[in-house]
Amino acid sequence: GGLPPLEFDAARWLSDEDGFLAEIRAAAEEAGVRLYERDGVVFCYPVLVRAEPDLAAVRIDKRLDFNIRPSTLAAALKKAQAKDPKSKPERFIEALFQAYDFVRARKRIATWPDIALTEIYAVLTLMPGSDREYTLLDFARDVYYLDTSGVAATRKGYRISFPASTVSREKSAKVLRFVTRDGLEKDYASIRFAPGS
Repeated sequence: GGLPPLEFDAARWLSDEDGFLAEIRAAAEEAGVRLYERDGVVFCYPVLVRAEPDLAAVRIDKRLDFNIRPSTLAAALKKAQAKDPKSKPERFIEALFQAYDFVRARKRIATWPDIALTEIYAVLTLMPGSDREYTLLDFARDVYYLDTSGVAATRKGYRISFPASTVSREKSAKVLRFVTRDGLEKDYASIRFAPGS
């Protein structure tokens, strides 16, 4: 067989505050890549980086990367940062509208209320396991891209808004936070569509 693996505990290093996170920060700085870290998730606009200690890998967006050397990762992030995000706001707004309409129908609401984004996310991830593939963080990022894309209405003219309204005061509503290119935090709690006049 091949050489025995080096005594390196990848799982421990990946889950250690002074391990992976500290080293990726240093490597990114050296490569001139801006990244921000919140609760163990690295926001490196336009991608999200999460350590997967159980798999001894790092997830860059949905892709698992088993090359966890910080300098290699920093180079990959630099390349990702040079590209424009692969978001499709026109498609996403239609999906949001369908989910919004579904929630309205389920609650038998005739008006156009603010609905918690977490409820919309729950509809979009009804398929078993799809919330692993498409996390709440991915969803928050898509909401942010849509919010900043200039796309403000569906094909049928329903206008979208993200009110920071009463929903965020309810205990059940979770505020979704996204860290922008400049490291600013943008919070989203609810969504509303309204028929075009």
